[in-house]
Amino acid sequence: VLDAPSGHGRFTELLRSLGEPVCVDADRRHLIALAEAERELGNAVPPRVELRLGEPLPFEDKTFDLVFCFRFLHHVREPSLRRQVLGELVRVSRQHLIGSYYQARSLHSLQKSLSPKRRGKRGLALISRRELRTLAAELGCEVVYDRAIFPGVHAQRIMMLTRV
Repeated sequence: VLDAPSGHGRFTELLRSLGEPVCVDADRRHLIALAEAERELGNAVPPRVELRLGEPLPFEDKTFDLVFCFRFLHHVREPSLRRQVLGELVRVSRQHLIGSYYQARSLHSLQKSLSPKRRGKRGLALISRRELRTLAAELGCEVVYDRAIFPGVHAQRIMMLTRV
């Protein structure tokens, strides 16, 4: 199971129940905190790779049964980089990619755009459901699951892509 980005390991224990996790993150501090937390729990420290998503992943095609990418895509503002990131994640997945994205047209996205603190700043990368389906198809996948965590209110959605 590839956890990319893994952060400090919020999902490592859950992913371990599905297979042996491999954790990728751009921030070395996150990977160190993940290792310390795993040791404290008495768990084996999973393999960790320091790498920015968008760079080629150091794994062969179809290495992982599952790729997990949670709370990252809403930070990737450029569509071409988003395609590159998802393309690499799909490339190393045998079958499934589970992740999240922020959808345009929600109360949350409206609130973020109107916030005085956000004026003049680049906001979250919002992806339409159509863009997600199109991108998945271009990458040889289909969207088999796409649900809002809090429909109409929060922008975050959970998705699962499957190779076709």
